[in-house]
Amino acid sequence: MIRYTGSNKIKRLGTRHMANTRAFEPQTTNNYDFQITFDAAQKAYINRYINEVGLPAETGHAGTPLGTGSEISERLSVSLRSFTAPEVSLGRIVVPFQNNGLKFAGKPEYGDASVSFQSFIGARSKQILKAWFNLGYDSTTEEGGFAYTFPVGSNNADNAGYKCEGYLLETARNGLVVASWRLVGCWLMSFGLGTFDAEGGHQMISGTLSCDSIEEVSLG
Repeated sequence: MIRYTGSNKIKRLGTRHMANTRAFEPQTTNNYDFQITFDAAQKAYINRYINEVGLPAETGHAGTPLGTGSEISERLSVSLRSFTAPEVSLGRIVVPFQNNGLKFAGKPEYGDASVSFQSFIGARSKQILKAWFNLGYDSTTEEGGFAYTFPVGSNNADNAGYKCEGYLLETARNGLVVASWRLVGCWLMSFGLGTFDAEGGHQMISGTLSCDSIEEVSLG
């Protein structure tokens, strides 16, 4: 509601009402995290892929397993450069009658998320993404995968599905999580190996994520 003074002016012309309160603390774009939660079978498959493609011993990381805990997700999280969250919209249903029509809300539509990662040789972020992509389609065997790991709780790499849960964490500048969003049924639609340039620079890996829905997670 617009508030006016007695002289029909807008009441607030400055920022004084925003001072001395945390309600207007800006959410900064660089204070966030995005985490992918791989299940046991998916982690086993990623580890197997990493071991198969190998890494020269001179790097100091040859034969180093990525672990069965959260280390795989942590490597992607630390390597993350940017994340553009999916847009959510409602479809439209038009009910016509005579010379006019009424508009109603239709089915929800969830867009895709764009991500980019910094490529680190030892962290193997590029290989982690390729292994995840393989779960949906493996160009070596030309086989497509199933969406979900079966049976649930399996740690067999051959039973791994390609869908995961993704969590976007918005934080204050001191690391306090102020909002958390769950991307349900998240999977890697595409990823690029990066740009190679004679002028140099840190290589970035781009990717596109699809999800079935987005839910806000309670912080209580």
